[in-house]
Amino acid sequence: MEARLRNDAHELIKKNLDLADMVSKVYYKKLPNYIPFSDVRDAAYLGLVEAANKYKNIGIGFGAFARPRIFGAITDYLRKEDNLFRSA
Repeated sequence: MEARLRNDAHELIKKNLDLADMVSKVYYKKLPNYIPFSDVRDAAYLGLVEAANKYKNIGIGFGAFARPRIFGAITDYLRKEDNLFRSA
């Protein structure tokens, strides 16, 4: 990820933190109890930042663009964590 955010990306992130919170809450309800919500939310925020950096306004709203990327970031985090638990 780039070290600096574009100005418009920064605005997208600020305006869509609620989207990342909502996605993380929906995803978290389906997870085992040993996974902390804060980890899921942090992964969602990472997905939001990545989506904001990649977004180009080409006829699709940012929410529709970002939602699958936020879900994907949470999934990636869980896969990585699952491998850590399996190897322990």
